[in-house]
Amino acid sequence: MQSFKRCRLTSVSFVLCLSLGTSTLASTANAQSKTDATPQEPEACAKLRSDYEETSKKLALNDAKGRFDDSAIRTTMRETENSNAINQSRMIFEIMKTNGCQLPDHIPSSTRYALASTKCAVAREVRRAEEFMDRDRGNYVDRGPIEECDISGWKPDQK
Repeated sequence: MQSFKRCRLTSVSFVLCLSLGTSTLASTANAQSKTDATPQEPEACAKLRSDYEETSKKLALNDAKGRFDDSAIRTTMRETENSNAINQSRMIFEIMKTNGCQLPDHIPSSTRYALASTKCAVAREVRRAEEFMDRDRGNYVDRGPIEECDISGWKPDQK
């Protein structure tokens, strides 16, 4: 873990720093797996897998938002966000490969969570309509977060 202390945290070197830090974890885990009978993945692999999977959720959510929005400016913004998410997933994949993590069997795709993201987008539109009606009546009720948009509970669509 000493490699983290020597890293400068800029946008480019952060990935390299993270890679160096997880490589240290990987070499420690590999040394342990040579002495133990069962091979173990580094602790960072679970977080990396989660981050990789989150890319599909981001792509699906942006795709669903686009179904209810025909603004060219916001479409361009969503496309930029999608490009950034895909580039991030490429870096995560490379770090996973370098550290000997179990690699995912899929590429990030907006169709992986299409049903959940569509439910979220519809719930947002319904919420927006309810809020407009409340404002017209002169009262505003804080309805809290939208349950369908909590991506931590999303499950991949069945193939």
